[in-house]
Amino acid sequence: GNLNINTAQAVTNKVVLFVNGTLRFSSPVTIGNPGQGFFMAVSTGDIVIDQALGGGGTNINGLLITDSQFRTSVGNTRFRLLGSIIAWGGYDLRRDLQGNNSDTPAEEFTFDPRLIVLFPPSVSKSSVVWKELAP
Repeated sequence: GNLNINTAQAVTNKVVLFVNGTLRFSSPVTIGNPGQGFFMAVSTGDIVIDQALGGGGTNINGLLITDSQFRTSVGNTRFRLLGSIIAWGGYDLRRDLQGNNSDTPAEEFTFDPRLIVLFPPSVSKSSVVWKELAP
C-alpha cells in the first residue's frame, strides 16, 4: 500500500525501502552517519514530495527509484535532494520560488558519489561468474 514518511529520519545504517504504491515524503530523510548510512526507496507508484518538505539544508539524502513519476508538490520553499532519482514515468517539478526564482532553483538535485560505494551488494546483481578452466 501507500506510505507517507511524516517523521524526520536520520539514517545511520543501510536502509532499503520497498513500497507497492505511492511513497510520499512529508519530512526529511538524511544520513545521520556519513560514510556508513545509506537510504534507497523503490516504489511502484509515484514518489511525491509534499509541499511542507523544503527549506533549510538537504531534505532527502539517498537514491529514489519509481516505476511511475517523481513529483514535487506546489510550494514556494526550495527542495534539495543529495543523491539520485530514477523515475521511469518522468518528472513533474511544480515548485516556484516566485520572485526569488530568477537565480535560485526551486528544486536542487546534487549527485552523491557515496551512494555507489555504499550500495548494498545484497540488492545488486552480481556480474562476476567464477569458472574453473582446464589447463
